[in-house]
Order: sequence, then C-alpha cells, then structure tokens
Amino acid sequence: MQFLYRKFIIWFIALLSVVVSFSAIADTNLSHFTFSGTTRFRYENLNDQFRKNLTGSDKVLAIRNLVAGSWRGKNLGFTAELQDSRAYMDDRGTPLSKSVINTSELLQSYGSVFWNNTSYAWIEDSELKFGRFTLDIGSRRFVERNGYRNTINAFQGFHWATNFGNNSSFDVFFTRPIKILPYDAANLDGNNYQYDRVSKTKEFWGAHLRNFNILGDIFLDLFTYGYKEKDTRSVATLDRDVYAPGFRLLKPKRPGMFDFELETAFRQGSQSKSLSKVAKKVRVRSHMIHFEAGFSFRSKWAHRLNVEFDLATGDDSESDTIERYDRFYGTRRGDLGNTSIHGPLTRSNVVVPGFRWSFDNGFTDGRIVLQKPNLESGTDRWFIAGYFDPKGMSGVDIGTTLDFRIRHWLDPNRIRVELGGSVFHYGEFPKKFREPRESSESIYIYSQIVFYF
Repeated sequence: MQFLYRKFIIWFIALLSVVVSFSAIADTNLSHFTFSGTTRFRYENLNDQFRKNLTGSDKVLAIRNLVAGSWRGKNLGFTAELQDSRAYMDDRGTPLSKSVINTSELLQSYGSVFWNNTSYAWIEDSELKFGRFTLDIGSRRFVERNGYRNTINAFQGFHWATNFGNNSSFDVFFTRPIKILPYDAANLDGNNYQYDRVSKTKEFWGAHLRNFNILGDIFLDLFTYGYKEKDTRSVATLDRDVYAPGFRLLKPKRPGMFDFELETAFRQGSQSKSLSKVAKKVRVRSHMIHFEAGFSFRSKWAHRLNVEFDLATGDDSESDTIERYDRFYGTRRGDLGNTSIHGPLTRSNVVVPGFRWSFDNGFTDGRIVLQKPNLESGTDRWFIAGYFDPKGMSGVDIGTTLDFRIRHWLDPNRIRVELGGSVFHYGEFPKKFREPRESSESIYIYSQIVFYF
C-alpha cells in the first residue's frame, strides 16, 4: 500500500514538473502556474445508530488531503488534482462507504481552452474543459463538488462554461461518472487502494442558465439534467433514462432586506422495475421543491432568520409509475443536515419544514437549524435508514432534528476550525421498527480542522 501511495505521489510530482516546464517555455506574460491544497482532519461520534440492522455507537476519524496544480496560458490550460481520503478509529458496524474512503486517487486531470474578450459583446469569457473534472453548478442541489463529504465525485467528458457581462452564466456538459473504488467492506475498512474507473453503464449530462435578471433584484435559473444507464455483460442496471427540467427564482440575501429562494425540478422518463434483463420498463414521474424566505439584519454579525421547506416525492405502492424522486449528484447537507456517518435525510420521499438562524462576521460563522421531517409517502421506504412499510400502517413521522455548526478562522485563509452536531429525536415511523427499550434519539457530534496552502 505504501508503495502504491509513493508511486502516485512521484507520478503526480512528475506531471506537475512537465506543466512547469511547459509554462516556462510559454510567454511569461501569458502563462501562470498555481499550486494549492488542503488537509482536513475530522473526528465524528454517533451515540445511537438509527439505520436498519445496525446497533450501538459509532466513531470515525476522517482525513482528506487534496493537492492541485494548474497551468494557464492565453488560450490553453491544464489542471491536475490528487485526492487521498481515509478513515480510522472505526469499528465493524461503522457505515463506511465510498463517500468516506478513496485513497491516492487522481481526482482531476483535464485540459482547458479559453476565450476571453470575444467578438460577442454579451459574452465576457468562456472555458471548455475536457478530461476528468469535478462539477459545481448553480445551487449545487443537482451536482456539486462535495464539501463536507470525505470524498469528491468526478466525471469524465466535456464541460463548457460561459460567463456573460451581466454576471449570469451558462453551463453545458456531457459526462460519464467516475466509479469510486473500492466499495466492499473489507477493502474500505483497510483503506485499500483501487484505481477509480470511468463508468461504462452511466451517462450524466446537463444544461444550466444561471443568474438571469428578470425583475429588480430577482434572478432566474433555467436548467435540465439527465441520467442514462445501460446494461453490460457483467453489470445489470435499472435502465434509467430520465431527465429533470426545472427552474430557480432567487432574491439574494442583503442586509436589512427580505429574501427568498424557490427551486423545483420535475424528473421524468423511464426505468426498469428490477435488475432482470426482461424486467418491465415503467414511467418515472417525480419532483422536488426547495423554498426558503428570510430576513437579514443590519449588524456586525449579519444575523439571518428564515423559514424553509423541502419536498421530494415518494412512491405509491399501488401505482405502476415510479414517483420516488432520486437526486443526481447534488448536495443534501446545506438543506437537510449533517451527513457522513449521520445523515438521516436525503432528497427522496421526504417533506421537511424547518427554521434556521445563521450568522457571519467574516471570521466566525454558524447556524442552528430545527426541522420536522416526514415521509412524503407512507408506503415507500425511509431511504437512508432502510425501513419500509409497504402497507403504510406505520405513519409518516420520521422525527425532529436539531443541527448546528460553528466555524472560525484561526489564521485567515490558512487554518479553520469547526464544531458541529445533530440531535435526532425519533418519530412514530422509526419507533415502529425499534425495540421499546432502545434509545429514543440519536446524537451526532463532530470537530474538524482544515489547513489550506
């Protein structure tokens, strides 16, 4: 394992050396080389496991290292980034997955073509990426460069991004997701290395017009995202062929002003009922909604209070149509609470009203979020926990969650510390599947430090 790790580091340094040499040959007025990275240590503790077939407490020390180098000339560029994500101090019951562990992996390796000051007055600049890269677009609810999660999703294909002079932008991409390996428990537990591979069964694409001013300080996003699967000789899939058009209305946060955000998408298409080669294909009709409205106070700490609401449809057991909304590669932590070994909520079969208080003075920021999650359909599963009552006799009340987070810069732009946690009080639905003597709540706490260079 150490040999493989050293081999990757040597390869990466050699790659950066080639880039540096190329930049030295280029006109120094037109070329620029940058080097950056982060090291993050996070300790997590969960005192009661709420997932099906798991019991007791869990803990984990999650470590993530990122190192990136970029060269940019007048019209060409190249970027490479290495990711090393590991977990320690876990036990046999800790829910480790590819979202926690991905050792010594080439996260990004792509070329870029730039267009600056084009002949079109309404276009400020454009960039075409081709190769392996991460994506982070719009509200990040459909595709994100993962922040809190210990590993980061990557994609292979092309991504064209255009910025307009009025601060709006347009993104279009067509990719195959990178399959994070390994995913079996034995290799994950040992932090073992396995080279990530481009998926042969999945395609992910999208087009997103962002921040288009329609009235005063109200902005509009229009988008569509798509996902397609196909079987291979060795891999069976659900043959998903879906797309999700949608829009976002945003009135940005400003001191002394009310603000709001409304985002919705309608997922449709088809997929198979099972992994069988002869499984029947059925229609997919589902949707998601995010809404929030708040007020930002004029103060040094920029206090903001807001109400929020999230909905993602669930499946009706009596319908042939699949009505459960499945998220693509988007964030869930910002709207639905802490994730990692906790994370009871995701954007699938949920209705989540809530209240939020946040603050930020530039050096210290934080938030407290109170939410009351329910199942959107009582006959569909609670996705994260795995509990399922096809008869719908167990109710829809998942429980009550209280999340908090506070961050502080010890050294601005160099060292940041963070403390956070969640209290999840079980509702009627999970209590139906638990023994009466078992705990009625799960408490999650974490602390982390991040070094930037």
